[in-house]
Amino acid sequence: MRDQEMLRITILETENEQRLVVEGQLTRSSVPELESAWKEIRKLHQNCAYVIDLSETTCVDSSGKAALIGMVCDGARLIANGLYTEYVIQKLMNQAQDARRRRRDIAGGMDSVSGCAGYRPPGKEKE
Repeated sequence: MRDQEMLRITILETENEQRLVVEGQLTRSSVPELESAWKEIRKLHQNCAYVIDLSETTCVDSSGKAALIGMVCDGARLIANGLYTEYVIQKLMNQAQDARRRRRDIAGGMDSVSGCAGYRPPGKEKE
């Protein structure tokens, strides 16, 4: 793999939070690495907040976006600094919200089966 296609994932742990810091390009070839790290932190730490930091991510293709939407639906919170990554996160959160709405409509309004029950749009407080 060429250097520009590489991905680096660092896991930062605190008592209340598991953070995946994603650096580089999140593409079809690197999604399995992110998914593996995601499964690891969820398996080992079940009662904490999950954060995916995309501040140092330089590219996210459609496979990476799909993986991130799935993680949001499983309870992850995405964060970033920088114009590109903030834009990507906003688009992903909108897509996750749309997915949640579609699942809720299919399930007859039962949010608990939506698969994205923990999603909250940025800036919205818990009800």
